[in-house]
Amino acid sequence: NNSICTPSRASILTGQYPQTSGVRDIDDLLDPSKQYLPQEIKKAGYETAIVGKWHLSMAPESFDYYCVLPGQGRYENPILYTNDGTGTPTDIRFQGNTRATVPILEFEGHSTDVITDIALKWFREGRKTQQPFFMMLHYKAPHDMFTYAERYHDYLEDVEIPEPDNMYEQPASGFGSIGTRGENDSLIHLIGSSVSKRMVHRNMGKHMEVDPLLSDRDYTHQAYQRYVKKFLRCVKGVDDNLKRLFGYLEKTGQMDNTVIIYTGDQGFMLGEHDYMDKRWMYEESMRMPWLIRYPKAVPAGVRTDAIIENVDYGPTMLAFAGARTPGYM
Repeated sequence: NNSICTPSRASILTGQYPQTSGVRDIDDLLDPSKQYLPQEIKKAGYETAIVGKWHLSMAPESFDYYCVLPGQGRYENPILYTNDGTGTPTDIRFQGNTRATVPILEFEGHSTDVITDIALKWFREGRKTQQPFFMMLHYKAPHDMFTYAERYHDYLEDVEIPEPDNMYEQPASGFGSIGTRGENDSLIHLIGSSVSKRMVHRNMGKHMEVDPLLSDRDYTHQAYQRYVKKFLRCVKGVDDNLKRLFGYLEKTGQMDNTVIIYTGDQGFMLGEHDYMDKRWMYEESMRMPWLIRYPKAVPAGVRTDAIIENVDYGPTMLAFAGARTPGYM
């Protein structure tokens, strides 16, 4: 519904488009009274929790339990703020320069590992009831700049990653209208980055320390290979940590009785059209992963060409929980 994180996430929580929820940009706040998804699913008898990335400034107060990153949070040694009665009250800054004093916990390690540890601890020790649970587990990875745990340093090192056919030979002026670029291209540094040299302000070759004296094609090739491997190493960390979580559900006999939805808040370009990021209205920016595992209702291997938007996420989850979707979603 929006190519920026905060309003996209607000659409998932509210079941409303940005112009209705009031969260239209990255610095807008989602009022706790509009955290409709956890509110409605609690009415259906579920204990609720959110762990990891929140990115909506004001605390996720409608959840029974939360332990979340302030803003984007850190990849390494993250701090998270929580409502579990622990933590040290600390003044921290959120997006939009919003400041608040909240109880924080400091952790050592990579954020993907830490977030999974917190979720597993809640399952083992934090749940206060025998109610069914609703958990939103949000990793920071693989958000730019793709910082991965050290153990993945050699993962895919000797593999040549296939490249998008439309990554090469893009027009140098292909940055949209003046409304997008800004007068005298003043906004170009805000609207995403290229793989090749064509984005002067930000391109992956600079971040990946590619030799600028290489030809344009060789520069683009090396930049792509280096940055997409960093991305995939981040994703490998998510895969391995989900294996830990699923292992717990299997061990405790909950796996086949749990609806598992794997998705994102927006699409992403990995070199298509010579772009990295999501701020352009190409199909790659608009398409998100959406996978469901629930053997009781969803046969394995089924695919659908139905059009799903962020505003559909909440009502779909409520339907699985046997709850009614209110008219304001």
